[in-house]
Amino acid sequence: MAASTRVGIARSDVVGSLLRPAYLREARRGARTGTVSEVVLGLLTTKQGALEDAAAVEGRIREATQYISMTRLAVSPQCGFASGEAGNPLTSDQQEAKLRRVAEVARRVWGT
Repeated sequence: MAASTRVGIARSDVVGSLLRPAYLREARRGARTGTVSEVVLGLLTTKQGALEDAAAVEGRIREATQYISMTRLAVSPQCGFASGEAGNPLTSDQQEAKLRRVAEVARRVWGT
């Protein structure tokens, strides 16, 4: 059995409120051929403490469903909270709020 393959679509791939269709089309091709099983959308920044609006994150997920089935999508922060050498200027409370927002959005979108 082949190992599951994930493709991450990071926040840097977001232009305004739209995900870059080229990345999603590539992931869709991979889903059709079996080389991609899941696309993880990194829609919450780990670089700034401001908390993203849940409805806006849900909207970006809905945009992605134009290219990839909802069953193949996941949501996460864009990367780790200490992705730079000096880390990122988020407090532990802000980091926790970001993770809680990911869980909140996932429950609302996927019912999990």
